[in-house]
Amino acid sequence: RFGDIVWMPSNWHADGYFMWLFEFGLEQGFTALGLFPDRMRKLFEYAAAESYLRNQVLARLYAEHDFCKLMLIGQDICGQRGPTVSHRFLEWYFSLAKTALQPLLDADFKLVWHSDGHVLPIVDLILAAGVHGFQGFQSETGTTIDIVARRRTIRGEPLLFFSGFNVSKVTRSGTPEDVRREIDHHIEATDGGRGLFLLPCNAIT
Repeated sequence: RFGDIVWMPSNWHADGYFMWLFEFGLEQGFTALGLFPDRMRKLFEYAAAESYLRNQVLARLYAEHDFCKLMLIGQDICGQRGPTVSHRFLEWYFSLAKTALQPLLDADFKLVWHSDGHVLPIVDLILAAGVHGFQGFQSETGTTIDIVARRRTIRGEPLLFFSGFNVSKVTRSGTPEDVRREIDHHIEATDGGRGLFLLPCNAIT
């Protein structure tokens, strides 16, 4: 029914589920993580195990229907100043995420991580989980495509990017020339646009 439109839905639970902390409410979620770490870790482990099983089904479904194995995944782990929890906790979290993603990686999916906030401190953890690229950058936080594009996947491949001009600054107060400059910057940072899906860095609305 789609004609030449490529079916490529997002899968926000592919790597487990970090957003428990936000579902409970920020104060309650982070307080629970601090006061009841063992119970909270069980919750994260449950979510990762559920994602693993779901990813097994998705891998089979995509193969049967010949869908494009390119998937947008990710969690809002970072704010404007960086990760919202400790690096030690995130090392543990991304070890779970790698296991959860394994059925997709085994089926040769390309996984692109939704990167809100200042994600630069955890880029290497994300890539170590098997991710192939990133969607969007809040360049005003210090995470820019030219820095991230120097990294490689765990297989040594250049990264994929769904990104383009900044929506919080350029489209609000910039000029058409500012948009062109940002687009040119993205193309230059990705070796002439290699692996670049050019679009706004996030929703224009």
